[in-house]
Amino acid sequence: MGKASSAKKVARAARAGGKTSKRERPKLAFPAAVFAVIVLGTLLVIFGRTTRSNSASADVAPKLNKDHWHAAYGIYVCDKFNAPLTDLPDKPDVNGIHTHGEGVMHIHPFSSAASGNNAKLKVFADQVGLKFTDDSVTLPDGTVYKNGEAKCGDKPAKVSIWRWNADDPSQPTEVFESGFNNIHFRGDRDAYTIAILPEGSDVQPPKPDSVPELDKLTDVEGQTPATGTATTLPGGVTIPGQTDPSGAVPNPAAGTPPVTDASGAPVTTVAGATPTTAAGATPTTAAATPTTVAAPPTTAAP
Repeated sequence: MGKASSAKKVARAARAGGKTSKRERPKLAFPAAVFAVIVLGTLLVIFGRTTRSNSASADVAPKLNKDHWHAAYGIYVCDKFNAPLTDLPDKPDVNGIHTHGEGVMHIHPFSSAASGNNAKLKVFADQVGLKFTDDSVTLPDGTVYKNGEAKCGDKPAKVSIWRWNADDPSQPTEVFESGFNNIHFRGDRDAYTIAILPEGSDVQPPKPDSVPELDKLTDVEGQTPATGTATTLPGGVTIPGQTDPSGAVPNPAAGTPPVTDASGAPVTTVAGATPTTAAGATPTTAAATPTTVAAPPTTAAP
């Protein structure tokens, strides 16, 4: 009996020891579940904010094969505007953002690379030969304006880009001091001045001289490229192969095909002049005067 009793005591002690060991083992399942919920919730919040931000940007961005916007622009160096740029002669417009040499950006994307959130100033810059960094701009002729190295007279100069709404002076002026390539186009009839001004200057550059050109152009909904077809302008003027029937005459220096009238005869054009036709007709234009923004400029985030 003594031996059996001792054996039972040993067995009970062993069982008790095993139970004690299990109770001391840390329980990780609950903390791990809480951690997973926190991480998942954080990711969902970030995703939601990003999606809303992208959707908001897309709402004010030019849509593929639908929107046709125009924006006046100019390059203002110290105290005067440079001559307007043209598309590079050896760079056909494959995206739908270009110019005709009249100081206007034509924005009608027919490529996803230039629509929605991809509709940025860089697309236009590549088309005309401009190069931006966060502190410089290089012109197509190779002239470089870099912060601190460029000069206006004897003063160091700085690069900035100013944006206005051409029709509504109550809208705030936006000033970009970096991130130039990533400036998104936000709507029709904006005006951009790429300015090189003395550092520390509180002088506001003027709006582009080409703002009145915006009233000479017509939006074209659903614009798509039409390679090899001719665009008909007022008075029967056609531009073989031209993909932007906006009513603007390309600058011949940009390498565009010759302009002809309805009879096939060539038509002489001068940059900035109204085209003439064999029939003697001329397009009608509406005079416009640039508006002045009275409100103080605000600086936009890069």
